Amino acid sequence: MSEQTPEWVVAQRRELVGFLEGLSEEQWNAPTLCDGWRVREVIAHITMPYRYSAPRFVVEMVKSRGNFNKMSNRRALA
Repeated sequence: MSEQTPEWVVAQRRELVGFLEGLSEEQWNAPTLCDGWRVREVIAHITMPYRYSAPRFVVEMVKSRGNFNKMSNRRALA
């Protein structure tokens, strides 16, 4: 975590990790309210900013012709 990240954010992220570590395979594959996305795709989407560097994000956006929703969906389903 960055030195600029507030402690409450760090605590929230750790709590999320703890929760996710306890999910069964069935729970990871459960459908969500996001059409066509299971829990695993939603988590891939919300953690993207922490997994992608700025240059990689730009490359992925170019591949998706500047359409964030298309890029997000494509990467979440990868």
